[in-house]
Amino acid sequence: MSRSERVLFFPPTLLLMYRRGFDGRWSEPPPHAVHRDPSAETRGPGPARRRRAVYRRCPAAGNAAYGGGALSARARPARRGCDRRRPGGAGDRRGHHRGRSARPDAPHRRLARVSQPGLRDPSAAGPRDRQVLGRARGRRSGPQPVRCGRRRRARPGEVRCAPGRDGSRRGHRPGGPGAASGPDLRRAAVVVDLTMEQPRLAAVPIECRGAVAAYDRPTDRIEVWLSTQTPHSARTQIAGILGTSVERVRVVAPDVGGGFGAKGSLYPEEVLVAYLARRLGRPIKWIEDRAENLRCTTHGRGQRARVRAAAAQDGTVLAVDADVLADLGAYCLLVTAAIPARTPLVGLGAYRIPNVRYRIRGIATTKAPTGPYRGAGRPEAAYYIERVMDGLAARLGMDPAEIRRRNLIATFPHTSPTGLVHDSGDYSAMLDRALELAGYDHWRAEQARRRSADARPIGIGLSTWIEAAGGGDLWESGTARLDSSGRVTVLTGSSPHGQGLETAFSQIAADVLGIAPDAVAVVHGDTDAVPAGVGTFGSRSLAIGGSAVLAAAGQLREQIVAAAARFLEAAPGDIVLAGGTAAVRGAPGRAVALAELAGAAEAAGVGMQASTRFASERFMVPSGAHVAVVEVDRDTGIVAVLRYAAVDDCGRLVNPMLVRGQVHGGVAQGVAQALLEQVVYGGDGQLLTGTLLDYPVPSAADLPAIAWDFIESPSPLNPLGAKGAGESGAIGAPPAIVNAVEDALRPFAIRPLALPLTPDRVWRHLNSPGGAP
Repeated sequence: MSRSERVLFFPPTLLLMYRRGFDGRWSEPPPHAVHRDPSAETRGPGPARRRRAVYRRCPAAGNAAYGGGALSARARPARRGCDRRRPGGAGDRRGHHRGRSARPDAPHRRLARVSQPGLRDPSAAGPRDRQVLGRARGRRSGPQPVRCGRRRRARPGEVRCAPGRDGSRRGHRPGGPGAASGPDLRRAAVVVDLTMEQPRLAAVPIECRGAVAAYDRPTDRIEVWLSTQTPHSARTQIAGILGTSVERVRVVAPDVGGGFGAKGSLYPEEVLVAYLARRLGRPIKWIEDRAENLRCTTHGRGQRARVRAAAAQDGTVLAVDADVLADLGAYCLLVTAAIPARTPLVGLGAYRIPNVRYRIRGIATTKAPTGPYRGAGRPEAAYYIERVMDGLAARLGMDPAEIRRRNLIATFPHTSPTGLVHDSGDYSAMLDRALELAGYDHWRAEQARRRSADARPIGIGLSTWIEAAGGGDLWESGTARLDSSGRVTVLTGSSPHGQGLETAFSQIAADVLGIAPDAVAVVHGDTDAVPAGVGTFGSRSLAIGGSAVLAAAGQLREQIVAAAARFLEAAPGDIVLAGGTAAVRGAPGRAVALAELAGAAEAAGVGMQASTRFASERFMVPSGAHVAVVEVDRDTGIVAVLRYAAVDDCGRLVNPMLVRGQVHGGVAQGVAQALLEQVVYGGDGQLLTGTLLDYPVPSAADLPAIAWDFIESPSPLNPLGAKGAGESGAIGAPPAIVNAVEDALRPFAIRPLALPLTPDRVWRHLNSPGGAP
């Protein structure tokens, strides 16, 4: 059999998907569908890539078939000779395909069809036991132009993203009120003008993405076990794409092995698993391998910014003018375009700056789509403003701590010119505590000594950070239920994946109900058990999800107290809950077990349960101050972190140990961004960091001991007073590390450094005239 004939062994269902899409019509995906960057077809067929199962003991798996996907071998191949008459073909000029429609909502097919851009995205899929032999139906393929950078303007007629799109700009968002102007900059004593790059980063969760789906024909229901941070959103989108109601889709998100934002979106392969399970009538199982994870799962960051800032002679910052280009990749997923929009919101950091102009432009490139990655737009903003503050301090001859102290917001609530309302805080106290914890004066004295002795240089870097916490829709669901065993079950729409929220939520409920935390079971990540919810991302779960749990537990307590008052013939105000019992205050002999009350309620057919939703009127604003001390080896370019101190204000803490763990993990990822990590594409559009040999992630040997402390300024926006802690280290660490390295190398008059500060890059800066780029 010839190679060209082997494609006939594709199952008919695959050809249907490949040529028509999921619904069998020549229509575009519905507006609510989530899109991801598919690549085009390859020249010839080949065996489907093997995949392992992630949920080995998933009840839905049963006699499951392994899903096989066909991935493009080129960064951007093309199939010439496509049907230009077919709606949606290269010759079509209707609807989404108009050439001027380079928009964030541009269509994204779940299987590649013609000359779509991208990198090894699925162009065919099917169960492995059906012997899918072809990787794709490519014919007369050839490479197309690629766009991997953000500097060169689009040439007329050059293909950037997909057929019919003749430009690369996806959209832009100008700055808001109080815009900086030319006079603001010209009348200043000093103006700093910096161009900075935020390289793409890969989330690298310990577990890659995976899905298991099973279809029950008698009930016409599909069950999907999915490695996701947002099961309810995934359920809605799967139902919409498959053309069924949400009641006929169940999504279960168990322990998913980390997410960091990259598992907050729905991907084509995950929908394919559900589609194939329903189409073939048998369970389907799929998991990506690490190479696919690095290549196809969304990347974070990916911005280039020019920031100008003006300051008076006394160090007062007068204006900031920023122009940011955001690399969106070839297609926009659900929140791809929303991430850069977060950057201007927190673009002024913790500072009083009266004038700002912030321009954001999204650029389409032939890369994987970008999306949220720990911080999601806020680390970029903190990096820009903190690098600018150090630049202004150097130009004015001021101490970096002093210029920050003079510009920090002092009164709360404070409305920034960007529209962000700082709810509460004590930024000056936070900075002072961080300097004390780091031993700032000691290290400045040591730096002076080393410079006079021409010893190995050290540098001290500072950063303050804020973020807009809450993420997405500012509500979450919570339910608390007491059963006849005396145990309390808490159901939450949040979907934790390593944060320790089960511990925090059980503490909240236990404190309200007067029971031990181990008597509380927390249920999450199952859309049948918890019908409504939002998910876990954006430092939202404790402040919003925890507040919903608090409210539900409070309502359950009222039910228990009322039932106990009737049972004990006492006033509700005299009932005390403690140790799993309800007793009359001052009469410990008059008591009843909570289990007995719940049993009586169940016998009466009413039960004891309370459900609620909590919604915040606006974002909470956690904050922090970080100090890094580094040593640079001039012979090798190696940067060693000698001391790292962090002081964070996350509002009221429910469990300080959990918060400490969040800070440590965030600092690890922030240090890695500053010193190690970068997703790199070649000039031909091929990914060069496609394995963990090429994309380094931090080990314990790369990280310093972290001295951490906190202050508490409760947020008035929720009853817990919490703000959020998940992003702190990832926001504060990169500018602190880079500022420290530049401080160490300032006597050598090198040019500004670019991320990441690898030994090779630092060495070249030190050994090239004026510093290497």
